[in-house]
Amino acid sequence: MALPIVAIIGRPNVGKSSLLNALAGQMISIVEPTAGVTRDRVSTRAVLPKRSDTKHPGHIHAKRIIERGHFKLLYSRNPNDQDINPNAGVAIYEAACKEYGPDFVRPDEYRQKGGSQYFPVLCKDGRVLQSVDLSDTLLKVPVVVSDFVFIDRKLQPEALKWLEENRNKIITSKEEIEE
Repeated sequence: MALPIVAIIGRPNVGKSSLLNALAGQMISIVEPTAGVTRDRVSTRAVLPKRSDTKHPGHIHAKRIIERGHFKLLYSRNPNDQDINPNAGVAIYEAACKEYGPDFVRPDEYRQKGGSQYFPVLCKDGRVLQSVDLSDTLLKVPVVVSDFVFIDRKLQPEALKWLEENRNKIITSKEEIEE
């Protein structure tokens, strides 16, 4: 039987290399705080045996990867929900944990670490200026924020129905309820 091929894919600097090293039980991939360090494909047969080794710290993750038991999307941030509650993703995650248990729900949040619109620009006359000095538009670019909530794949159909029925009640902020 051919070994399955697994790809660990994700945004920069979220721990893909650390996950691979944990699953393998050894340093296979470079881990650095600087995004983009790991560029080459890294292959290992180490994940397969970890699926069966219940004492290995990466067992549960290796089992999910090999058995295709990964989590599925339950919720993603959207402007309508954010108008009601800026922390809608957190509210949905917490409610889903209460409904299905924390072992079956995973949050994923990304908040831009400000300042990306500030960068040096080399002008035609040789001067170097800040980007915002050349364009007021850059000051109006919103900060990137994304919220996702994932659920165990076996629970996803039921959880999607639950969320559809309870979304407004979950995301309504406590301040609005008290008013």
